[in-house]
Amino acid sequence: MTYLIRSISKMPAWLIGVALGALLFVAIGAATLFRSANNTNSAASINKPSESKAGAAAPFKIENIPDDLRNPDLQYAGIFEDGWLSDAPFLGLTQPAEANALVIRGMVSSSENLAFFTQLQATIDNHLIGGKNLGVGNFELVLPIPKGTGLRRIQLAFSDTQPLAADDGRSVAALLQYIGFETKPGFAEKLPSDVTESGVSLGRGWYLPEESNGAIYRWVNNQAEFTISPPEEDEPQALYLELEPGPGLDLKPFELKFLDFSNHTLAKHTVNGRQTLKVVLPVEPGVTTAYKLNVEGGGKTIANERRILNFRVFRAKLGAPAPDIATLKGGLTFGSGWYEPETIRGKTFRWVNNDAELSVTMPATQPDPLVLELETGPGLSNKPFELQLLSSEGKLIAKAPISSREQIKLKLPTAAANTETFKLHVEGGGQTTTGESRILNFRVFSASLGMPRRPDVV
Repeated sequence: MTYLIRSISKMPAWLIGVALGALLFVAIGAATLFRSANNTNSAASINKPSESKAGAAAPFKIENIPDDLRNPDLQYAGIFEDGWLSDAPFLGLTQPAEANALVIRGMVSSSENLAFFTQLQATIDNHLIGGKNLGVGNFELVLPIPKGTGLRRIQLAFSDTQPLAADDGRSVAALLQYIGFETKPGFAEKLPSDVTESGVSLGRGWYLPEESNGAIYRWVNNQAEFTISPPEEDEPQALYLELEPGPGLDLKPFELKFLDFSNHTLAKHTVNGRQTLKVVLPVEPGVTTAYKLNVEGGGKTIANERRILNFRVFRAKLGAPAPDIATLKGGLTFGSGWYEPETIRGKTFRWVNNDAELSVTMPATQPDPLVLELETGPGLSNKPFELQLLSSEGKLIAKAPISSREQIKLKLPTAAANTETFKLHVEGGGQTTTGESRILNFRVFSASLGMPRRPDVV
């Protein structure tokens, strides 16, 4: 639980809801872990723990505001007492057995911007149930709900907020007028399909799912937030992300960064077209961890489209990783410059073009050397070469001569428990190979932190 609380302190409100899950509604006083979304205010606190006794039932609707918000059996966050909503409010309501819809009514203020636009997405217990693009004025959503009864965590996520008034100081998305479970005769709308599979949840920065030619996808602006919730079993898991560039990036290749919520880069991958990335991120079994997707540049607009469509994602899922040259828990993450792992006759390796990026996270105990097993390739005419280890700024850290397949040990300047990115660089190279579009300067068979298998090889 200590680790979970530390993680929550760096999360936005919607991720707090994901991380707490069922704990949000069963632990009295759990709301002391909540973080206010975006701001403080003069109206009231926007987080409220339940004061109910064990066995009490939360209401199934909120329609008289502010009176209903004072219900001691209601838990919520991100809702001001006068009904104004932050960018990521959530609350717990009881779903009756006969209910088949969730109804949301509210109003987007004109304030000083009549062109204000925000997209609302709604989830129940982390499952998307629908959403709508909202302009200034009143709105109503009637959304399908998962089958079941009992306490449900309803999460709302708005893509944008605006100042309420110059003398108010609050930034809000909309005014809540009503939210509740209802029985709608003849309503049989199905739950929407999504790009995620078990273990991955999406937050801010993602637009609603769309379908075209049988494919489901979500457009992404930037700083798109998501969580990974691996199973409690201590088994390696990788994130598989199928995506392609969009008009916000001129449909051109781009570098996608995976960040933590301290904005540290954990991994980087180049996206050339529609492809599937296998991304290894630091996770702990049974612990929900939050990340962000970041692109540099982008942001270009297109005619008759108010959204920024930098790239789109077709699938996001967890799965067992294919064999690679480093273990998931080895403290190493591969960035640009590396080709995907290959396995031939039981030997796994990665070809390298040049300036292959390697993020190193040192163990908390003491710094370890970087150990590489590698050999020259056709890009260097299969001749001996000098491998240079550079800092992310291009400063030379270490170098080693490579004459055949051999193992080297490189001392790193990274302190214990710190993360730093390096580049593997060679001079020359770049020779092409018949029938091969890639530049295969050298290949690496293993990468690890620690002592080499043969201590005499340095």
